[in-house]
Formats: sequence, structure tokens, C-alpha cells
Amino acid sequence: MLVTVNADAVPGFRKVLDRQRAGEEFDVTSRWISVTDRKGKPPWLVLDFYLPEVDLGIAIYIDVDESPRSIQAAIRTGLVVVLDPEASLQFHRDPSFETLKKLRVFAMRPPDPRPATGVLQQRHAFPRPTIVPEHVQVSPDDGPEAVAAFFADARPVSGVGVQINGDALSVIILTDPTIEQLRKDIPTGSKLEGSWALFAAGEDSAILFELKIGGERLARWRIDRPPDDVVLAGSGGVHLVALVDQMPTTGGGEVFLWDVLHVEVGESEALRELRVRP
Repeated sequence: MLVTVNADAVPGFRKVLDRQRAGEEFDVTSRWISVTDRKGKPPWLVLDFYLPEVDLGIAIYIDVDESPRSIQAAIRTGLVVVLDPEASLQFHRDPSFETLKKLRVFAMRPPDPRPATGVLQQRHAFPRPTIVPEHVQVSPDDGPEAVAAFFADARPVSGVGVQINGDALSVIILTDPTIEQLRKDIPTGSKLEGSWALFAAGEDSAILFELKIGGERLARWRIDRPPDDVVLAGSGGVHLVALVDQMPTTGGGEVFLWDVLHVEVGESEALRELRVRP
């Protein structure tokens, strides 16, 4: 989602944009807020973000009825890019990722899209996703059986990694030496689905990645004690999961998605729950 803001109308924001274009990086925390109690008027969706280095907080009010497609894009990708009018004009003249890189745009990923989804659903035929983590709550008596059932048929992974591609979606990489055989068994043109599940056990927590076709389970992989970067990449919104036979060692260690089995995964409440656990 691209949002154009008159930076000169927000005290301090023009200086932040100039410093960003000069090469500085800023930490930013962001969130969606819905404002619906407007006495019969259309609701607002508010993008609220804060930059601690400069103690600057900004709230951008978005008319839901005027921007439903842009809001849908923000929910789907998890990404919001803030431009001033000059940068917005340059981008519309050359709407490419390279242009965004040259402009050093100000981007953020609000972690919880549910306020945006909810307010959009009120006004338009936008389905609210059912986001329910797969929990396993066990007693000491039935613990071993429950654990066995949860991890039944799960494959081990030989490696885990995360690839960050600037403002593009993060990629979680899972390695499985048998993946090529699985790939051959997938009919051409199949729509793949992916989801995460959490087995919460403190420091011994584990996560599962499940691959499906048409709702039918194809395979699942187990990651014990998942690394922090995997949890962060998967809990921040929409991301990609790439399944490879071995971790790349050339080309800067990057995975080229057109060469590997991969799937886009939506918001993961299971990984977010793991992220916020003490």
C-alpha cells in the first residue's frame, strides 16, 4: 500500500525523510486503529506509527470507502510505504521496485492487520480470515500421546534460514533433502497453501509448517526450538516459505523463488503467540 503524505504539514517529518534519503535508518513501531463511531459517517482506518530516535508520532487517517483496494493490498502484503508528493510523482512515472529503492522510501509493516480487516469488512465484501492457532494443551497423564499425535508424520528439517529482501516479503527457508521427490508428486498448476502450528513448551517449544493442496495435507515439517529470526519473519504478517533440498551457498546465499517449491503464507497467530511469550 502506498500512502502519500504532505511531509511539510507534519512537524519534524520532512527532516526525517531527508535523513532517510541521505542514508540513515530509523526504527519504527506501527499499528492499525479503526475509528467507526462517527455518527453514521464512513469509518476511518488509522495508520499510527512512532519513531523513537526523534520522538515523533504520526497518525494517518485513511477513508475506507475511498481506498478499499489499497487497504486490501496492505492486509495481503503486510507492507505500507509512505511517500511525500514529490516521491509519489516520481514513482507513478516509473512504478518499479528500483524506483522505490532509489527514493529510499519510508516503509513499515504493522504487525496486526485485524483492525484493517474488520473495518474493511464492515463496508465491503471482504472476508475476515479465521485466524486460530493450533493449540495443544496436555496434562501429565496424556502428554506423551498428545505430543506424538501433534507431530505425527512430521518431517525433520536439516536447516532453517531467513532471507530478507528489502521491502519485499520475507522468506523463511526450510531444507529437506527429499523435497525434490515431493515436488515431482505435485500436479502442475496446483495452488499450494501453507500454515504454521505451535507446540508451546517453554524453551522446548516447537513449530510445524504444513503444506496443503485444496485443503488436503501434503506434508508437514517440524522445527524444534525455532530461531528468533524465523519467529519474527513469520509473525510480522504475510511472508513466503521456500522448501529446498539444501541451503544455497552461491549467489550471496539467496534463494531464487522461481527455482524452488514455495508458498505465500498469511498472518500466523501461532508464531505471533510464540513471539510474545516471556
